[in-house]
Amino acid sequence: MLLVEIKATFDALQGTPAQRAHTERKRVEADQDVYEQCMLDLGQNYLRPEITVREQVPSYVAAWWLPADEAYAAVDGFGLFTHSSGPIGAPLGSYLEMSNDERAIYDAALSKCVASEEQRAIAPLNPLAQELGIGLFGTLQKASVTDLAVVTTEYSSCMTKAGFKVAMPTQASDMTQELVYERGLENRDDPAVLEKAIEVDRSVAISDARCRDPHGVQVATVLRPVYDSFIRDFATEIAAATDAWNQ
Repeated sequence: MLLVEIKATFDALQGTPAQRAHTERKRVEADQDVYEQCMLDLGQNYLRPEITVREQVPSYVAAWWLPADEAYAAVDGFGLFTHSSGPIGAPLGSYLEMSNDERAIYDAALSKCVASEEQRAIAPLNPLAQELGIGLFGTLQKASVTDLAVVTTEYSSCMTKAGFKVAMPTQASDMTQELVYERGLENRDDPAVLEKAIEVDRSVAISDARCRDPHGVQVATVLRPVYDSFIRDFATEIAAATDAWNQ
């Protein structure tokens, strides 16, 4: 089925949780080497922390071209609050043992070193894969807007009946974020508040899946030539991007 094929392509471009963690771990280790040398240049011995990089499933944006999976939505929603990422640094006893003055000097030096690496730190893990993913998303979205107007109207009506004002699938996850903030549920450090935010995420995602599900065949008919053309035009680049996750 086309929608399964499209999801597989997006999954390959964004990398598996293990691949993303491996790439993130290499970046973190490289950053630590840079920080260590930078701190030495500033007269400080860098306290290299133990960094844990967890395997995480990224959140997703609902779209016409993704399979409508109500069972998945009932567990994880869009993954906005159940999936997190990023390395975690363990606190260092030697840092905590510093005097206030020593810590201030150390922090000032480390801030300079971190600032010099900021752009590299926020760069995508796999730039080519991200570029292709954005390109494929945009191509499919353009076709969806122009050629799926009728089913999009039906989808919006279905979501309204479910209690959510969403004009098209790609707006569903953003609307979920807005609902969470409107209801004061943005504090992820409070387990009770976080669980309520997850429930909002799940409820919108379930409704989205139910409202997209009846239109799968029509969506596939419209998007098949658009998707096939993109895959054909960028076959070499896609292969290179997916291979990059294994380096």
